[in-house]
Amino acid sequence: MRKSTTVISAALLASALSAQAMASDNPLLPSGAAPAQAAAPKAAIAAAGNGLTPFIEASTRFRLSGESDTAEFTFWASKAEAQAGGDVVLAYKNAVSVLPDTGLASVEINGKPAGDFRIGSPFDFTAQTFKAAPGMLRAGYNVVRLKVTQHHRVDCSLQASYELWTDVNPARSGFKPIDPGIVTDLADLAKAGRLENGATDLRIVTSAKNDAGLMNAASSVAQAVGLYLGRPDLAVSLSDRPGQGPGIDLYLMISGDAGVSVGPGGEPGRIALTFRAPSAAGLHDLLVATVKKEMMAGLRDLNARKRFADVTLDAGQTATLKDMGIRSETFSGRMMRTRFEMRMPADFYPADYGSVALKLSAATAPGLEPQSQMLVRVNDVVVNAFPFRDTDGQNFDEKLIELPLRAFRPGVNRVEMLAELPRASDQACAPDAREDDKPRYMLLDKTSISVPELARVTRLPDLGAMAGTAYPYGDGKAFPVYLDQATPQAAGAALTLLTRLAQSAQSPINADFRIGKPSGPIAGDALVLIGSSDSQEQNDAIGSAAPSSVSFEETGAIDIAATGGEDQLIAAFRQSASDADTELSWSSRFGAMADRLGARFKRWLNYQSETSGAPDLQNALVTIAQTASAGDGATTEIRANTPEDLAFGVQRLASSEIWPRLSGGAAAISSDAATLAALDSAAPRFSDVTEQSVGNYRRIAAAWLSDNFKIYVGLVIALIGVFAAWLGFVVQRKGTRSDA
Repeated sequence: MRKSTTVISAALLASALSAQAMASDNPLLPSGAAPAQAAAPKAAIAAAGNGLTPFIEASTRFRLSGESDTAEFTFWASKAEAQAGGDVVLAYKNAVSVLPDTGLASVEINGKPAGDFRIGSPFDFTAQTFKAAPGMLRAGYNVVRLKVTQHHRVDCSLQASYELWTDVNPARSGFKPIDPGIVTDLADLAKAGRLENGATDLRIVTSAKNDAGLMNAASSVAQAVGLYLGRPDLAVSLSDRPGQGPGIDLYLMISGDAGVSVGPGGEPGRIALTFRAPSAAGLHDLLVATVKKEMMAGLRDLNARKRFADVTLDAGQTATLKDMGIRSETFSGRMMRTRFEMRMPADFYPADYGSVALKLSAATAPGLEPQSQMLVRVNDVVVNAFPFRDTDGQNFDEKLIELPLRAFRPGVNRVEMLAELPRASDQACAPDAREDDKPRYMLLDKTSISVPELARVTRLPDLGAMAGTAYPYGDGKAFPVYLDQATPQAAGAALTLLTRLAQSAQSPINADFRIGKPSGPIAGDALVLIGSSDSQEQNDAIGSAAPSSVSFEETGAIDIAATGGEDQLIAAFRQSASDADTELSWSSRFGAMADRLGARFKRWLNYQSETSGAPDLQNALVTIAQTASAGDGATTEIRANTPEDLAFGVQRLASSEIWPRLSGGAAAISSDAATLAALDSAAPRFSDVTEQSVGNYRRIAAAWLSDNFKIYVGLVIALIGVFAAWLGFVVQRKGTRSDA
C-alpha cells in the first residue's frame, strides 16, 4: 500500500538516507584537490553579495496583488545575530497603475510593528530598510509580515483591481545583521544568496567521471541539503569548477579523515560546503551522521514553522483562516481577495460524490450594489458564487458554501475567495472622493474549510500528485532513474528533479541511477530523462498520455486557455477547409451541433475553459509524460532536444511558478520557457485502494459513475425499462378491478 509522507522527520531522513546505495569506487575529487575556501582569510564574510540573509519562501510568494494583500517572509538568524539586531530590507517594485498618493505598505517583524512606506516605485526596485532591534528578533526563524493597500490611478472598475501588484525582489531582500560573523557551520547555509530570478544555485563540484555511483552519492547529499535549507527554488548543477555569483558549492571529497566543513565561497554570497571521507561508503555514513546530529535541530525547527496561507488537509479535517495565519480584517475597496494553498492527499479521487465545505464568517456594510457577491475559485476556475443580496448589510455566521470535489486535485490546490463589493459612488471614479474610512466588508478569521470523507484510491498517471506529494516516488522504495547520456547537464537536471521531489515528499527520494535508455519494458516506478532529439519518440511519449484537453497557463498570471487537443485541431481543419456556400445535410448539422454541445458539457463538467490555440509540442523546451509501467507502477519521462535544454527545462519545471501547477498525464513547457501546457489523461488507471472499507468502495463507485455518467444514465434507463416491463406483465395477468 502506498502512502505519502507529509511531515519532515530528522530520524526518518537519516534512516531513508541509510537505505540508499552509494556504491561508487571512483574518487569524487582527487585527494590533492581542495575547495577554494580552504585558504580563505578568516575575515571573509559570507553573507549574500549585498550582505543579506535571504528569505526562504518560494519566488511566487513575493507578489502582492489586488487592492489589499498580505505576505509573510521568513529568514534565519543565529543567536548572536538575534541579540545584536540588524535591518530588514525589502526591495520592491509596483505596477504603473498604482496610485502613489494612497498606496501604503506596512511591515511587522515577529508580530511587532516595524514601520510603513508609500508605494511609489514603478520603474525599478527600491529598497526600504526597517530596524530589527534585538528585542524583536529570536534565534532561528523570524517572520516579516508585509501588507499592502493600493488603488488604481484612473480606473474604478472591478476588473482594474487585477492590474494592481507590488513585487518584492527575493534576491535583494532579506535580513542584514549588524555583525554577520564568519560562516563556520551548517546553519550558516541560510546566508547563501539567491540568483536574480529567485533561485538558489547548488553546484556539486567534482572532477570525477560522471557515472551512476557519483550521481547516487550526489543525489543523497543534494536532497539532504535541499531539505535542510527549506528553499523550494533550487537549481542543482554538476561541474568540475565552483559556481559564480551567490549560491552553494558542494564538494564531495574522498581523502583523509572524515568530516564536514563550511566556509566562505570564492565570491560574495557564495558558501562552500565540503563532505570529506576516506571512501564512498564512509562518505555515506558521514552524511547519515550529519543528519542525525548537526542537521537535526534545523530540520525540526523548519518543520515546526507554520507556512502562511498554506494548509494540508485530509478527509474529515478542518482548518480556519486563523490556522493559516490570515487575520480578521475590514476592507473598504471594491474587491477583496483572500488566497491560500490547500494540499490534498495523493490517493484522493476527485469526482462528483461530495463537496468541500467553506463556512464563511463575514459581514457586509449597507450601500453595496445588488450585484455584490462572493466568488470562490479553485485552481483559477470559478466553482461557486454566493450573492450578497441585502443592500442594507448582512452578517454571515459560518454560512455554508459548497465547493465540488471535482474542482480539486491531489497535491497543491489554489483557493481564492473574491468579494466583489461595488458601490454607486464608484461610477464617479474620483480619487479625492474615495471613502477609505468607510469599510464595505469584514472577513473573520474563523472562516473555515472542511474536507469530507474521500474516495481513497491512487490513480496513474497524475502529475499533480507527483508534484504535490512526490507520488509514486516518495514512499522510500528504491526506483531507477535513467539518463540517456552521462553529461553534466543531464546529471544536473536529474538532481534538480530529485531534490524537488524530496521537498514535495518532505523526505529523501531513494533513486538508483542508470546510464542509458531503458532496453525493454520497465517494471515498477521509474524516471527517464532524455536530452537528445528524437521527435518520433517524443510524440509517442506525449501521445501515450491520451490528452483530452490542453491548457496554456501564463506563469505568474491567471490566464488560462483550454483547447480540445487533437479533436480541436481536426475541427479547425474542417472549418478552414469547408466551403461557406456548401449546404450541409440536416443530419450533418444535427451531428455537429451534438458534438459541440457534448464538448461544451464535458468542459463544464471538468471545470475547463473554452478558448483556442493548441500548443506546439514538437518545439517545446521540455516535455514530461507519465505512463503506466508493467505491474503496479508509473514511468515519468522528461524529454528535451539537447542536454542544455534538458537542464534549463527541468529547472523551469521544478520552479515554484510551474511545479505546483502540474496536473493530468503530460505537460510541456514552451520553447520560450514562458508557458505551461497541461494535458489531461483520458483514462487514468487505478493503482492501489488505500482504504479497505465498504464506505470507501461506495465512494469510489460513485466517483467512477460520475466520471462515466453515460453508463450511469444507461443503467437508470435500463432499470426503468425492466420495471416498466415487469409492471406491464403484472397488470396484464392481474387485470383491473372496479368497485362499481
